[in-house]
Amino acid sequence: MGCASADGDRLSGEQIDAIREEDNIRQWNAIVPEEWNLARPQVEPVERADPNWRNAIVNACMVDAGFKGVTEVGDSVAISVGEPDPRAAALAYYECVAQHPLHVPAIGYLSRTLRAALYDYLTTRIVPCLRSFGYDTSAPSTREDFVASYY
Repeated sequence: MGCASADGDRLSGEQIDAIREEDNIRQWNAIVPEEWNLARPQVEPVERADPNWRNAIVNACMVDAGFKGVTEVGDSVAISVGEPDPRAAALAYYECVAQHPLHVPAIGYLSRTLRAALYDYLTTRIVPCLRSFGYDTSAPSTREDFVASYY
C-alpha cells in the first residue's frame, strides 16, 4: 500500500496558467528594456516546445513575422532585421517565445508557483506518508524559505 492519491496530484489549470504567466513576465523583462515603457501583450500559447527544438521554432516564427532570424550569442539573442527597429524586433521575439513556451517537465524548471505547489505536496502528502510508515523526518523549512531557495 502506498501513499499516492487517486487523481495523481496534478496541477490545476489555474496553477498552470500562473506558471506560464510568471515565465512570460520573466521573458518580457529579459527582452524589453524598462525605459521603452512598452505594455506587455497577452499572448496565447500555440504549442509547448521541447527545449531541443525551441530555438528552431522561435526562429521560424521570427521569419514568419518578417525578420531574418534569431542567433544566440551567449546568454543573449541577435535578431537580423532589414530596417532596424529594436522595439518591433523585441516585441516579435517576445510574442514568438510566449507562443511557444518551454515544456516545463522537459527542462526541470520550477517556477515560484510550481515550487510552492511542490512544497505543499511534500508537506501534505510525502512527509505524512513517510511518517505513517515509521520514518523519522526533520521539520520542513517554511514555505517561503523553500520557495525562495529551491530550484
